[in-house]
Amino acid sequence: DTRSGEIAKNFLENTSGILTADGYAGYNSSCTPEGRSRSGCWAHVRRKFFESINTAKEDATEAMLMIGELYKVELDAAVEKIIGTDAHLAMRKKISSVIIERIKTACAQWKDRHPPKSPMGKALTYIENQWSELTICLNDANIRLDNNLSENALRIIALGRKNFMFVGTKQAGQN
Repeated sequence: DTRSGEIAKNFLENTSGILTADGYAGYNSSCTPEGRSRSGCWAHVRRKFFESINTAKEDATEAMLMIGELYKVELDAAVEKIIGTDAHLAMRKKISSVIIERIKTACAQWKDRHPPKSPMGKALTYIENQWSELTICLNDANIRLDNNLSENALRIIALGRKNFMFVGTKQAGQN
C-alpha cells in the first residue's frame, strides 16, 4: 500500500543476503548486521549527475562517463560469459576499482566548486553518503551495479497504483 520502511522490513523479514537499493532510508531497517546487508545502486548515482547536467555540464558529464566505464567492465564480463565468476571479480578488482577511485578523487575536487544545495552538490552528497554501499561490488562479482531489474519489475505496480488512483475505494481497487 505504501513505500514505508515497515513494508520493506516485513517483506524481507527472516531473509538474508544483499539488498541492492538506492539511498532511500526506508530500507535501513531491512539491512542489519544479523540479517541482510546493503549494496548501493550506480544507476541512481548516475541519475543524480544527469539531473545536474544543466548547471554543471562539464563535471556531470565526466562523472557519467566514468560511471559508464564501470558498466563497460560489466558488459565485457557478460560478453566473455564470466558474470559472477572469479574472473569477473578479478576484472572488477583490476579495472573497476581504479575507475571507482578516479570517481572518488573527482568528486572530492568538485565538492568545493558546487554549492551543497545545487543539483551537482546534491549528487556529490548522495555519492558520498552511499560510498561504502557503492563499493561493496568490488568484493563480490554476484552483486549487480544497480537495481534496475527490480525497479523495472516494480514499475508495473507503481503505474497501476497511479492509473487506478480514483477507482473509488481500496477494496474496489484490489478487486
